[in-house]
Amino acid sequence: PIHASGEVAQIVGPGMPADIRVIEHRACEEGSCVEIGRTPRGTPVRLNRVAAESDGLVLVGVASHHYFAGFGGGPKALFPGAASRTAIRANHSLVMYAGDKDPRACKGKLDGNPVHEDLCDAVAMRDPAFLVNSVNDGEGRPLAFFAGHWRSAHRQACEFLDRAALLTGPCGPFDLL
Repeated sequence: PIHASGEVAQIVGPGMPADIRVIEHRACEEGSCVEIGRTPRGTPVRLNRVAAESDGLVLVGVASHHYFAGFGGGPKALFPGAASRTAIRANHSLVMYAGDKDPRACKGKLDGNPVHEDLCDAVAMRDPAFLVNSVNDGEGRPLAFFAGHWRSAHRQACEFLDRAALLTGPCGPFDLL
């Protein structure tokens, strides 16, 4: 049964098999989340109970440039996607360093990006079974799909996106097709 409304139900559509559950997560509902640990940076990993306890968790999303996490998609589908507001705020606070924006937390950068690395530490605690990410053009049409282990498939999608978008540097401007 679909336990979602509005946009999520529209995206999923009416043909979802009965044995697959789709649940719309609300980060502000802290009571629906359980803490499964803390990252090395101290971020509490509080996930929606269903995501934390489900077998065969599959992440689905779009790899895109993100202004401080480096890229969207990948681990962001689970954390912050199914995280509590408290956990999200703790992770996003890593964008700051010594009172200023951390220059390592920028679009197009995964390695050394404290926000991205913290996301990966959080997701590794749950270790999803599979990931599917698309890379879309400027109109939202898929250019390519990447599937497999959540880390490697997302990295491949990001590398493809960088080539497709003509990124000028790890924190430079880009023109998406």
